[in-house]
Amino acid sequence: MKLIKMAKENVSSVLMDIQTVIGGTLEVIGNNKVLKVDNSLAKGEIRALHLFGRIEALIYDITFFEEINYSIIEKDTNLLYFLFFHKGFILQKSKVEENYITLKELHHNLFYLKKEFEHQSRLPANVHLQYIVINTSLLLEINDIDKPFLLNEAFRNYITTNLENGYFHDAGGIDIGVNNIAKKLWDDQSSGVLEQLQMHSTVLQILVSQIRYFENTFLARISTTQKEYWKEIEAIDRFINLHIDKNFNLKDLQLSTGINGNKLQQIIHKTYGLTANKYILKLKMDFAASLLLNPSLNISDVCYRIGFNNRSYFSKKFLEYTGKSPSEYKKSHFG
Repeated sequence: MKLIKMAKENVSSVLMDIQTVIGGTLEVIGNNKVLKVDNSLAKGEIRALHLFGRIEALIYDITFFEEINYSIIEKDTNLLYFLFFHKGFILQKSKVEENYITLKELHHNLFYLKKEFEHQSRLPANVHLQYIVINTSLLLEINDIDKPFLLNEAFRNYITTNLENGYFHDAGGIDIGVNNIAKKLWDDQSSGVLEQLQMHSTVLQILVSQIRYFENTFLARISTTQKEYWKEIEAIDRFINLHIDKNFNLKDLQLSTGINGNKLQQIIHKTYGLTANKYILKLKMDFAASLLLNPSLNISDVCYRIGFNNRSYFSKKFLEYTGKSPSEYKKSHFG
């Protein structure tokens, strides 16, 4: 097990801290850096991108042969960061939390840090990791403009209202289009100028698409939901999305959120117009649709990754939800 401790200044400093522990060669390409590693500790690369202003990204395409533990102090306040997992998983928690949560394949995670904050991550051994972390303060503080860039005021107020322990975390929320956009980051690892510009463009598309998804989801809630429901809704959605690959039941959801059965049903129906079971099924089908766009996964893989044990039953429910069978849906996107 290796430990990496850092007080993060920017993505370049993260890359250098990682290099001191796992070795490798650091290459500089314009304002960007890439750490290439092929030794007994790891194989692959991590890219640090400075896009513009205060928007930065780390792109991981690497396998660690030993478990790597991060302890990161985020110095930047009012920081928004977004994680997208294309392959693999990591475990993450804040310093004050007892248990890690698992952030896994094709999950979308939005974190908002209100103050200096320490979080801890475990990167597993012998798991191929492909994920991206996008950091920005530009979304939240621009002195010359009345409205923050990209982030609307209602969504920003929602985040700040729900801050606990100095940070807000919203997990899940499947924007199907992001998976196709993100795939470009790992399909083309060329280092030329045009390729770097393409990579920057792809990162910005991911950021804009995912924030738009979160905002639209939030605005759909706010039209039918009073302020006192916000924390319950966030807790419900977080549990479902973080356990979407499990065959959980409503009792599990009640125990995790601390919301009793009747109130749970009322909140979900008032917010989404669905019963709790139908809402859970909707999120699972949305996730399945995203997974089916991954050419490396077959239908059985997708079935099991949304917590279904029976492929026929999964196909039946997917057909009811989308109007297409899983194979027809896959074919419509890949031909």
